[in-house]
Amino acid sequence: MIVDPGGRPSAERFQPGAPLLLLCPECRVAEGAAPAQPGWPAEALAWASRGLDEALTGIGSPHWLHALIGQEPHTITWWQMSIRGVLIFIFALLLVRFARRAFQRAAPVDIILSVLIGSNLSRAFTANAAFMPTLAATAALVAVYWVFIFVSMHSRRFASLVKGRQFRLVHDGQLDRKAMARHGITEDDLREAMRSSGIRHLGEVAAAYLERNGSISMLKRKG
Repeated sequence: MIVDPGGRPSAERFQPGAPLLLLCPECRVAEGAAPAQPGWPAEALAWASRGLDEALTGIGSPHWLHALIGQEPHTITWWQMSIRGVLIFIFALLLVRFARRAFQRAAPVDIILSVLIGSNLSRAFTANAAFMPTLAATAALVAVYWVFIFVSMHSRRFASLVKGRQFRLVHDGQLDRKAMARHGITEDDLREAMRSSGIRHLGEVAAAYLERNGSISMLKRKG
């Protein structure tokens, strides 16, 4: 691109596909001169960009899969949607087998994984996102989830960060009202937990804890 004396690009002289060269008025290229070649930083950036494009294209769904399950939301047929549903059901079943604990417990990391899996698979089901990249991204989430679980098994501090920790609400029949207020627990919540544990009176409670999954556990006094 040639720059006019005012330092602005000249639209008349722009050639499609030519490199964009922003030149100062003192070093502008004279008309008719050979265009300057980009240096190694620009070449490296262009090489990396081409490599990224090729990698993303390689992840995309093959043509035969597009014909089988459709590609665009407004053109997908009922039978293509049905095939998508079957494939996503099988894929989700495999994911749940590898991340079963995420759907049985309700620690923060488990809740986040469950929500993201449901959101990703629903977009793939309705063709609002590319099919194969979405499945690959969802599988990557499950892999990261298991990395978090593995690290949590070896680090209590990391486990507290991603899973949270329990908090004591009752000790020897006495309410810890500060802890209750801090975590939004009312006396009715405690009484509901007492009934679920078969405890009639607060004096029978040795300790009560707000667990990491949000439930309230009760320890009954002995005797």
